Amino acid sequence: MKQFIIFSKIFMIFAFCLFVSNVYAYSLNITQQTQADQENIFYISKNASKEIFFNINTSYKKQGLNQMQEPYITVDLDSLDSSSNISFTTSNNKLFFRENPNISFSLTANPNNYQNKTTRVVLTFSLFDEFDNLLDIQKKYFYFKANNEEIDYLTKTGRKPRFLGYTLSDRVIEFTDINQVFIVDVDFLIDSYEYDHYSLVCETSENLKTKITRGVEGKNKLHVSLDKQEQFTEKHIINCFAKDKYESYHLKPISVFIFLDNVFEDEVSEDPNDSFLNISGFFSLGNLSDIGQLNLKTILIVIIVIMMFAVLLSKK
Repeated sequence: MKQFIIFSKIFMIFAFCLFVSNVYAYSLNITQQTQADQENIFYISKNASKEIFFNINTSYKKQGLNQMQEPYITVDLDSLDSSSNISFTTSNNKLFFRENPNISFSLTANPNNYQNKTTRVVLTFSLFDEFDNLLDIQKKYFYFKANNEEIDYLTKTGRKPRFLGYTLSDRVIEFTDINQVFIVDVDFLIDSYEYDHYSLVCETSENLKTKITRGVEGKNKLHVSLDKQEQFTEKHIINCFAKDKYESYHLKPISVFIFLDNVFEDEVSEDPNDSFLNISGFFSLGNLSDIGQLNLKTILIVIIVIMMFAVLLSKK
């Protein structure tokens, strides 16, 4: 009986620690998709609105115990300075989800003859479970600065051209020969026919060589080839932006795959004699951390069975 009491106390402590670790293991991930003009700084024209896009996701998912409510994320907006001549709106302030959320969210600045000012804004993202328990908080701070040099920015039509979108001729490139060269057409859609105010800028890894040629009416050609001086890896991403003097629009990424014969032969193959080391490595601290990923009910059932078996042995 004494042993059973000891085992019961150990079990309760373990179950409590497991519950706490699961509750606090979940966090919010906020990805800003609109590039700032400087770090956390956006330049605002006198009367042209500015929209900033985000992606929200979290590892938390509904536990299935409360059928009446879903987990949710709240978004609170606070202006830390006088907000005269400018207002801010959010696409939503309460976002419900069940599991694996991939939520789009936007913040819009609406200026009204906004000049000679700087306004600070903070977005507070809060993650709640289906029982209204707060699991995590993330804050994002932004500075909105008036574009006081706007007279140099205006087009010959007398206003800033609107960026209406773009087209990509290809979003996936596959190299099967080291001498191949691919050309991706990137065409900007801009009103007022003021195409000269936007340029294409692309970033990628050292494995790839890129060159941009510019045509008329917002037409661009991105030339992609392999840098023969580099050690190749299989997959790469090309990130491109449509940039004007003050703003930058992130285009959808272009995926590049390299499938060349005899390129990856130098990779070290696994030695069969290392199987013992691989098995022992399973019990390393890095893998033990994955235990938290298991289903909580399954872990508790296994522990209860072990305790009952231990009690039976002790009676013998």
